[in-house]
Amino acid sequence: MDTARIAVVGAGVVGLSTAVCISKLVPRCSVTVISDKFTPDTTSDVAAGMLIPHTYSDTPIHTQKQWFRETFNHLFAIANSAEAGDAGVHLVSGIKGNGGWTLTRRIEDLWELHPSFDIVVNCSGLGSRQLAGDSKIFPNTFHFFLNMKNN
Repeated sequence: MDTARIAVVGAGVVGLSTAVCISKLVPRCSVTVISDKFTPDTTSDVAAGMLIPHTYSDTPIHTQKQWFRETFNHLFAIANSAEAGDAGVHLVSGIKGNGGWTLTRRIEDLWELHPSFDIVVNCSGLGSRQLAGDSKIFPNTFHFFLNMKNN
């Protein structure tokens, strides 16, 4: 069996999560995340549901630390409860431990990836309409392009 060559277009939370899931669920595959922007220059860096401490000049540091600690403890309790799945609160690693590749490249059309990849997963968010040539696409939809090999 040949190794499936899979491209994930987009390096936000959805693209990176999709790449990790594919690498875990699809045996013998090579996953490449392709994007013209990677962290910290993605929409996900400011819109993700991540707990990151920030500082506010008009609030004492000890108060900010207390807020962060209380928020973390609250979310940690939810993540370890039976309601974690329903609440959508999970502790996840930010490291892709299954291998894979990243490629910094601007894609103008998903079909330009056709000869190099067997499967292309569009996780480009706001860029989806242009890449797929379909103005009715919403950013939360995925498009899969399969390159069926003739054997």
